[in-house]
Amino acid sequence: VAFYNSGQIQKARETYEEILSSGASLAEVYANLGTIYLQQGLVDEAWRTLQDGMNRCKDCTTLYSPYALVQAVMGRPREAIPWMQKAVDAEPGNPKSWYNLAGMYALAGSPDMAIQTLNRAVDLGYSNYRNASSDPIFASIRSDPRFQKVLDRIRP
Repeated sequence: VAFYNSGQIQKARETYEEILSSGASLAEVYANLGTIYLQQGLVDEAWRTLQDGMNRCKDCTTLYSPYALVQAVMGRPREAIPWMQKAVDAEPGNPKSWYNLAGMYALAGSPDMAIQTLNRAVDLGYSNYRNASSDPIFASIRSDPRFQKVLDRIRP
């Protein structure tokens, strides 16, 4: 749209064609753009983008995880949990979704659920010890011996 509005019609056309030819759904575009904004620290822009995507496609499962992550970054982990749970329900075999759900529980002050859910992520194949051991999302449970046991399961 920006290319089109600035008179760069050919660039706009190429961009739209590239998006369409990639097979990406509209929801994927919103999810990816929101994730990019979040990674760049543009939390408000990420929130607006994902809200817009959710308003256009309420049942687009691709949006659930980034939507939950932005809520967590905004300090609303309790509101994030149901959305991350929806992401898990949509892809129950995805260890990264379980990992993220565990993080939401940790942020929300639910250590038992965080540990249980993180164990499930490991059961499904999550194995990034370096990330899990240093991720700030688990700061509240880092000293819990149960958390250390989960880390021991994936320690290289």
